[in-house]
Amino acid sequence: MKLKLFVVATIIALLTSAVASAQQLDASQRSYQQARRVLDDAITAHGGVEALREVKDFTLKEKGKLHARYQSPAAEPPFVVGTSEETLIVDTERGFVFDDLKTTNAGFNNWNRTVIKGTEGQNYDMWSRTETPIANANANNFRPQMRRLPPFVLLEALDRAATLRYLGEEEIAGRKQKVISVIRPDNQQLALSFDAQTNLLTKYGYLYADPITGDSEIAQSYSNYRTVGKLKLPGARVLYNSGGVVQEADYTEIQINTKPAESIFKGPDGFEKLEAGPANPPPRPSRRSPKMFTC
Repeated sequence: MKLKLFVVATIIALLTSAVASAQQLDASQRSYQQARRVLDDAITAHGGVEALREVKDFTLKEKGKLHARYQSPAAEPPFVVGTSEETLIVDTERGFVFDDLKTTNAGFNNWNRTVIKGTEGQNYDMWSRTETPIANANANNFRPQMRRLPPFVLLEALDRAATLRYLGEEEIAGRKQKVISVIRPDNQQLALSFDAQTNLLTKYGYLYADPITGDSEIAQSYSNYRTVGKLKLPGARVLYNSGGVVQEADYTEIQINTKPAESIFKGPDGFEKLEAGPANPPPRPSRRSPKMFTC
């Protein structure tokens, strides 16, 4: 009798464990399915998966403001506000990048130009007229800049669809948002917020340990959407963290699939050639804080 009771108890325990495991799996599946619907609706709202994958090159020009976070004369906000102007041209099919960036902030005036062609790249300091080779040059080095356009964020999420999970709802600027998470190819877990009415990407970001403010979110938001060819693309972005705004930028020009001439991806002549830096460079100096934060 005792043996029979033991067997029955064991079977009940195993069945209970199996049911609990099945319920846990079902919850995960439901979360994935809900998140996948949100992402699919967003992809459709931005122009459809075919149109997103057809983006082989783009030109993005922007002007904006830089906020000297914790690097201003005063330790507390408001921080000193500088300016930025940038022209970014990326050809993903050929692996070409042209990036011309001018910034003024907290007493510094920088003008740098970066050119990458396949595995060869150069950085040009336009003020000192020096040219420095880029170690391990690759167009993928500019993934954070490419994510200024939502198609690249959405396609990364789609290509990692198995990691999608539904997080819930929130409000941004008084508008309801649907929020999902995804693990990016670099293993960074992102939260993506989509406008519940338009299904357009409003914001994406991730958590990190800030040395000053502690656990914080670094995020990028999009606004002023407009139609560019087959796509819905934003006209402005804001990069910020829990300590406040880091960068604001208006998109003054967006061009898609213009097949830019190869001559564009050429640096200026007559610059002094310097030695290449280390393959794994040290962290950027703190005075360049706006460039330290990337999404």
